[in-house]
Amino acid sequence: MKKVIYLAVLLAIIFIPLTIQAEEQIYQVTTDNLNVREGPSYQADVLAQLDEGDQVRVFEEFYGWVKTYLDGQEVWVAKHYLVKLDSHASETEVNHHQSSNPINSTSATLDGYNIVLDFGHGGKDVGAIGAGGVFEKDLLLQTGLKVAEELREAGATVILTRQDDTFLSLGRRAELSNLYLTHAFISLHYDSYRNSSASGTTVFYFNDSNLASSLHHSLDDYTSLKNRGIKPAFYKVLTHTEAPSALIELGFISNPTDLSIIQTNQYQQNIADAVKNGLIDYFN
Repeated sequence: MKKVIYLAVLLAIIFIPLTIQAEEQIYQVTTDNLNVREGPSYQADVLAQLDEGDQVRVFEEFYGWVKTYLDGQEVWVAKHYLVKLDSHASETEVNHHQSSNPINSTSATLDGYNIVLDFGHGGKDVGAIGAGGVFEKDLLLQTGLKVAEELREAGATVILTRQDDTFLSLGRRAELSNLYLTHAFISLHYDSYRNSSASGTTVFYFNDSNLASSLHHSLDDYTSLKNRGIKPAFYKVLTHTEAPSALIELGFISNPTDLSIIQTNQYQQNIADAVKNGLIDYFN
């Protein structure tokens, strides 16, 4: 017999927490091994798992998570993997609804996730200076705004540390992320090296190699530059940020070939697609 979990969920929005009581609704799990966690975070401990076809009853919601009670203990499940059913549906109707409306990698979105997007440098801090006197800060703003647009179209709530040519300290960037219930912090940069032959993209991480790995594989799928893999790092924006975080070097502006590619609209759009799909893969 399929398990039924009775859920009590808190719905919140940025700035003003809001709890909404709703008429009882039935949801069905659309994936195997769905983690039941101690808190509303992918970093929270896993206490149990649900299987595809299990059903839950939902009353409230919190930032894309649903709260329930397991053996009298408050636990949380990612709503991203649940599909709403008619509360009076028969077993046949339930099975049909599940099979005709799966949530998978092609239909998944970032709805319910808060992403802090950091464009490195800005203002008096121009960052690296590339061939022809190109400033890293300017390329980052061009690229980053495309990434933000793509994430929003996928349903994410995007918080920008800067959206124009403004200087912001490294500590302040992390503080801004920590003000929100942030699901992922992504810092974008372009690389530079005294040897102009250095080329490619790199993803750095401090507290979550899984996020870095998802972004790394997505960059490999969407860009033609050399993929230099993932590396641990102690950058302040990573070590001072509470959320899962990654810093992505999107190519070397000190390399004339990299730079000629980086400056194209197509490459910057490919970066936007890569970051979006890397995040979707991570949250799945």
